[in-house]
Amino acid sequence: MPRLSLIISAVILFAATCSANTIDLTQGSAVLTNGLSQGITGTLQFSFSGAGGITLVGDSTVGSYCGAQTQLSGDVCSGSLNTLGGVGSVSGNPNTLFLVGGLNLTTPAFILPSAQPGQTSLSITLPVIFNGTFTTCLAASDLTSCGGPILLGVYNVNGNGTAVLQFIVLDTPAPGVTIWQMSGATYNLSPVPEPNTMTLLGTGATMLFGLIRRKRLG
Repeated sequence: MPRLSLIISAVILFAATCSANTIDLTQGSAVLTNGLSQGITGTLQFSFSGAGGITLVGDSTVGSYCGAQTQLSGDVCSGSLNTLGGVGSVSGNPNTLFLVGGLNLTTPAFILPSAQPGQTSLSITLPVIFNGTFTTCLAASDLTSCGGPILLGVYNVNGNGTAVLQFIVLDTPAPGVTIWQMSGATYNLSPVPEPNTMTLLGTGATMLFGLIRRKRLG
């Protein structure tokens, strides 16, 4: 009987997930904070919104990323990172939710330079690709897992944007050698026009082309 109950629960969970509404979150941002002082790699706080004013807000621990530990000038680095799970909320739901799924942020690689005399910090701007999917459930009391069933709603975060990475100089042990550490980063998801906006843009472009062509023919 226990095994049968587990199978039935798994089937119900799968069916609920498959039938859930898919919600595309098309704009927002994520802010990375280096968490070495708290004994963790880092935390990522994010807020994304989509059509109808739906908003997903979350806070997640980040795995290893370039700059979490110290890096030397000349090292190849990037702003790529990923999260698994987290705690957050969804507009319209007053409960604290556990976020099932994760967010991947991918940037190109770059080479850390040597600091100039007197330089104490470095800011690097890169393109970033957002790729993430979340479902939600009522959070358990310890906020580390689900305390109830998966709720309806699959939240997708996909698109392009800009990442701004901040580094600080920890030391310059020798001429031309710099020890860097990433102090934080901000990832901005570029807004994606809604379908109606795209239709209007397309219609406007067509009308403009027609007017120009008519003027040339006249």
